[in-house]
Amino acid sequence: MDNDAFEELKAQAFKIYQVEVQDTIESAEQLLLQLEESPTDAGLINAVFRDLHTIKGSSAMNGIDQVASFIHKLEDAYDQARNGELRVNAELIDVTLKSLDYVRQLIDAQADVSKTDQAAAAIQARIDSLMVASVAVTAVTAEVALLDHQATGDNNEEDVSNHNLYHIKFVPDANLMFRGTNVIGLLEEILELGPCRLVTDIRQVPSLEEIKPDTIYTSWRMLIAFAGDQELLEDVFMFVVDDCVVSIDPLVQDITLGKAYQLVESLYLLLDTDPDLGVDRLEDAARALLQDSQNTDSLVEVHATTGTANATINQPTEQPSSESVVASSSFTGQKFAADKEFIRVPAERLDMQLDLVGELVIAQAGLTQYSGMARDNRLDAIAEVIERLTDDLRDNTMNLRMLPVGNLFSRYKRVVRDMALRIGKQITLTTEGDETELDKTVIDQLGDPLVHLIRNSVDHGLESAAERIAAGKASTGTIKLSAAHVGSNVVITVSDDGRGLDRDTIRSRAESHGLLTPLVSYSDKEVFKQIFQPGFTTVHKVSDMSGRGVGMDVVKRVIDKLQGTIEIHSQPGQGTKIDLQVPLTLAIIDGLMIDVGDNFFILPLGLVEEVVELQQARGDSTTENNILNIRDAIVPYVFLREVLNINNRSDDIERVVIVSNGGERVGLVVDRVVGQHQTVIKGLGKAYEKVSNFSGSTILGDGTVALILDVPDLLRYAEKV
Repeated sequence: MDNDAFEELKAQAFKIYQVEVQDTIESAEQLLLQLEESPTDAGLINAVFRDLHTIKGSSAMNGIDQVASFIHKLEDAYDQARNGELRVNAELIDVTLKSLDYVRQLIDAQADVSKTDQAAAAIQARIDSLMVASVAVTAVTAEVALLDHQATGDNNEEDVSNHNLYHIKFVPDANLMFRGTNVIGLLEEILELGPCRLVTDIRQVPSLEEIKPDTIYTSWRMLIAFAGDQELLEDVFMFVVDDCVVSIDPLVQDITLGKAYQLVESLYLLLDTDPDLGVDRLEDAARALLQDSQNTDSLVEVHATTGTANATINQPTEQPSSESVVASSSFTGQKFAADKEFIRVPAERLDMQLDLVGELVIAQAGLTQYSGMARDNRLDAIAEVIERLTDDLRDNTMNLRMLPVGNLFSRYKRVVRDMALRIGKQITLTTEGDETELDKTVIDQLGDPLVHLIRNSVDHGLESAAERIAAGKASTGTIKLSAAHVGSNVVITVSDDGRGLDRDTIRSRAESHGLLTPLVSYSDKEVFKQIFQPGFTTVHKVSDMSGRGVGMDVVKRVIDKLQGTIEIHSQPGQGTKIDLQVPLTLAIIDGLMIDVGDNFFILPLGLVEEVVELQQARGDSTTENNILNIRDAIVPYVFLREVLNINNRSDDIERVVIVSNGGERVGLVVDRVVGQHQTVIKGLGKAYEKVSNFSGSTILGDGTVALILDVPDLLRYAEKV
């Protein structure tokens, strides 16, 4: 393999490493936030330890030694916490979260790590102080225990049965080093877990003349005793298990550390003599040795012969209890991968797949159109089959891009925690509908709007603990994130139980900015929507979190770009609820095709309410104002040909398409409504990014281009005329 290919392979391995570690960091953060509420939960402490161990191990295997060494000390702290030597408190949680933030910077290729070295030193100093304090407490506790022991005259040796004995077989792929894996680092990681012995099988190593320096010829069998779960051992191999043969067999559980050492050494003699010795033989020997130690308080001498293992023991009276020995179970690389129930696919591959499906949808529309013109029954039958298969492929491809919004919601628990601590408020974030799925592209674009809405709730919406108690509320405020499917859309709601929006203050500020007219009656909806105006704010003092009138403007622009809607509901003293309705996907949507002067346009079908004839809707009205009465509701309308500067006019009866966005309705007068159309969205390109009234384009079955209308832009136009 040449140097360029090797470097490219290393770069690919590093990208995979980045994704895996980022996922593990997010998992650890969620566990830490739970641990903050339940600091004595041993299961959570073990889970955090496993995540830290995984980060350290994968970093060491990929040669990212700076991360491995940085996490190592933190891992030691949680090892002490697991053993009851270090108390989990707010200080430990906080320093762990800051450590994870620093690791993010270390693995970010764009980050300037040199600027954070001082912060890293401060983090390490805090960890040191926590561990030093725990050592002092442990020493005092041990001294007290010794005094009690001397006072009571108890001579029984302390015997804590919390170690398990495992056998591991590791046969790496010969080309594993090409994938950027540090095999020696992996073995060192195993050795750090507890008493361990390795037997290296070198029988496949060729002669010196035939050896390739970048090929692995050896395999290993290991005996290890440690106090953790088997999952921790599996985590060590999680990044190589798909490419190697790995089996882990539990031999004995719940033994003391001293017996664990003795068992490891005794069984090692057997493996060293016969590297092909079966696991069942090792288990039998472990049982015999353990039983003899229970009878004689010492482990016996072991004699090994080729292919067998015999233990000389003093006639055991009975077999060891089932509580001491567990049945052997192993996993192969294939089984371990299957248990994960998923594979990682780069996002660009899914994007390419969707682009190809989009082109297929366009080609299928052309085939259907041609078959209708040809009036050939056989061609019609083929076109129907292709249409059905295309629809199935489209739906399956769209499902591949769908992600649960819970992945997005989970990020904000850390955000709320940090902001609440900064301003001294007590706030809880709850979520609902985490399993609701959205297209990955939509989820990515919702990140910033939700941050701004949550920040607004934390800083302005929720009161301080003292204010809440005075108002008869619980001292802890609540922010709730929820998601639910509504037709072909998803509604994401951000609500709080705070003070609510101040209608009078918003109106007064809007009037001073010329946004509302004094003495005119406005609904709550009309007043509240002013908070989305650029630069609008009711705060007189700017803080580091809000007050510049930028955040809500960002929310409005992003939701408009997504062809979504926003609705605000607020009650004084009870809180505020903001509903964001967005489409499931931005790639392929259902649209309504319309014709204006022999030009075809597409309206997102989710924003279309109904279609009426213009003359009938006007009735006997002689007013010059463009206003319709739709079931006793006033709806303004505009002629789309005037908005788009189209001169030629059709002789057909004009129709009005009623569209809505955020509770606002407007009628668009068109020449003809063609019908529903499956729309593959294409970008307009950088040259047309700032063109108003259009959000994209699509290609029709005959190859012509139809523009997709931007409904929020059209609504703004209607408000001005």
